[in-house]
Amino acid sequence: MFGLNGREIEIISMATAKRQYYYKSTYGSRLFELALGPVALAYCAASSKEDQLMVKRILAEKGKETFNEHWLKYKKLYHEADVYRELKNYVERG
Repeated sequence: MFGLNGREIEIISMATAKRQYYYKSTYGSRLFELALGPVALAYCAASSKEDQLMVKRILAEKGKETFNEHWLKYKKLYHEADVYRELKNYVERG
């Protein structure tokens, strides 16, 4: 269906799920990692049912204005949440 040969299927089968990705084009093929840090992963890898429910809960209880701070705390990125809050306050003060 995807036009992969046996070797490509083997490469993909040995790749780390949700970390390594296989790219194939007319220019060539390559296994690669996005190498996302913990903050990026907190957002990009938030696909579980539990995460999605928490997104809705935070938005309903805390609103859009403080979503990022609460989301980072939920993901146990406490330092990053504090930095985000301080930066947001600094920007708002102008």
